[in-house]
Amino acid sequence: MAQMATAGDPYVRIVPEAVGEVHKAEFAARDRKWVARCHPVVERDGYGVARYHYAAPGCEYGLGTE
Repeated sequence: MAQMATAGDPYVRIVPEAVGEVHKAEFAARDRKWVARCHPVVERDGYGVARYHYAAPGCEYGLGTE
């Protein structure tokens, strides 16, 4: 990752590296596998707030693709 800043600019911006087609395909496959296992569903609670519910434990933390 590259860090870019100019004189007098107190903020450091992290610029991600370009993602190639191979990485995009890997990310998409991982996402499909997670959705197939976790089956995310959005439901409204008693207050009208949208909340995600998952079919498997650990999915709320992004687990389940390994």
